[in-house]
Amino acid sequence: MSPRASIVVPAHDEEAVIGRCLDALHRDARPGEWEVVVTANGCTDRTVEIARAHPLGPLVVDRPEPGKPGALNAADAVATTFPRIYLDADIEVDSATLRELVTTLEEPGVLAASPRLRPVTSGCSALVRSYYRIWPDLPVLRDGYVGSGIFALSREGHARVAPFPAIVAEDDYVRRSFRAGERRTSPGTFDVHVARTARSLVHRGVRTRAGNRELTAAVPDLPTTPDGSTARYLLRRARSVRDLPHVLVFVALTVAVRVRAEIKLRRGDLRWERDESSRAPVDRPTPSA
Repeated sequence: MSPRASIVVPAHDEEAVIGRCLDALHRDARPGEWEVVVTANGCTDRTVEIARAHPLGPLVVDRPEPGKPGALNAADAVATTFPRIYLDADIEVDSATLRELVTTLEEPGVLAASPRLRPVTSGCSALVRSYYRIWPDLPVLRDGYVGSGIFALSREGHARVAPFPAIVAEDDYVRRSFRAGERRTSPGTFDVHVARTARSLVHRGVRTRAGNRELTAAVPDLPTTPDGSTARYLLRRARSVRDLPHVLVFVALTVAVRVRAEIKLRRGDLRWERDESSRAPVDRPTPSA
């Protein structure tokens, strides 16, 4: 049978998670259902070895140069099928959800789609768990939000955004390249192993915020997506005695991200602040912060 879609998995030193990512795809996949391309970029660990040995049988492209945009473009050069699904190596999503994703892209006018994100907070500190009591219901994450580790493009949608520019915030680049009516949230969910400590969460947030600022400077014609409803949402949640502590934690960590990102941008320091805590095994004591 011909593959239903091509799945692109860029991976830079992801030996800790690439196996579980491919396991999730393989668990309920039908033979030949997906064309999977793992693009290792600048790996110095066992990512390539693990991916090549996996029973899913992905095509593994081993690039010596690090860089996610280059990895995405290299995978596009060898992938043969549309729709095209782009999946971070630390994401877990099953084939049933991917089938729903492909079906969503068959709807008229839909060029980009993502399933709904489900944070995995096992092993996380109390502050991180509190933050994620608020984050998943933010207005910006409602129907039509594309990204946060997985997105799919139709052939027409792919033609609009490819080749991917050399930026950090490729999710935001894709999201802002399509009007609201061209983006869709598909049924099903995918699992994201979130940062386990407040410090790691802030590091991840700084990378995202700095990357979005870089994107605006690099591609100034992209429309912005202002959302004044976030403040109203937080105020509404804060009226609940049960939710107020979680809102305060969310606001405090969000402010910390903005301040640290601004400092880094003023210094011209755009180094990649990768969160390693979410890539470690979860069978250990819960972090305290």
